[in-house]
Amino acid sequence: MKMNRKMLILIFTVIIFYSCGPEAPSKYDKYYEIPELSEYEILYNQNLKEIHLQTYVNDNSIGSMNYVNVDIYYPKSDTVSFKVTLNDSGKNGDQIPYDQYFGFTYNPSLPDIPLGVLKAVFNAQDSDNNNAETVTDSIIFDLNYAPVIENINAPDSIQLPTSGEEYIYIHATVSDANGLEDIRTVYFQVEDNDNPGTWSNSFPLYDDGNENYKDNVSGDGIFSGGFSIEPNNKLATNYLRYIAIDYSDEQSEVIIDSIVIY
Repeated sequence: MKMNRKMLILIFTVIIFYSCGPEAPSKYDKYYEIPELSEYEILYNQNLKEIHLQTYVNDNSIGSMNYVNVDIYYPKSDTVSFKVTLNDSGKNGDQIPYDQYFGFTYNPSLPDIPLGVLKAVFNAQDSDNNNAETVTDSIIFDLNYAPVIENINAPDSIQLPTSGEEYIYIHATVSDANGLEDIRTVYFQVEDNDNPGTWSNSFPLYDDGNENYKDNVSGDGIFSGGFSIEPNNKLATNYLRYIAIDYSDEQSEVIIDSIVIY
């Protein structure tokens, strides 16, 4: 009986000893009274033309955040251009629900974004109205678009002069999602009637307001120019091709038009 009592005392002592000893620290022990943002980033997928935003959030009330927002500042802008709300529900670009990674993917209105530094400012508030310290990420937004020839204003036909020369005025309306200042040159070429598929040298079109070729307004995206015909020109249908090139050497789609000389 005494032996059993001693054994019980020994076992009890061992239990107390181990229960009072030091414990290994756990990475989950930290208590986040104020939300903390980490692994924040803004990414751009050029193939899909999508912007993705993501951040990891630590907070003691992570299950009920008031919001996790991102303010987007477009290049050359000091004011918020776009506001995005991130989610942790596995939707709209958030890949895994409830993993504390908040994300969002969207298709921006690309022509409205100029070239330069695009900035994302992340902010969050938990259900206790505690605000996280804001953090910032940025990317160089340098997506280039080829210019677009939207319209050609030229006569469908013109009568061959009996003397002197007749000037044919041509006006091409051109746009560029990166801005008109990105357009380097606009020109047309004339196909050789005797050698189909062979094109002449380039005739440049200008957007500088020069009255000599009736460019009425400088910098309005309407490029003007033309060529002259004389009595010895052939009566024929003349095919012209129009091309615009920007400063990144991106070329517009070729536009083919025709002018009948009769």
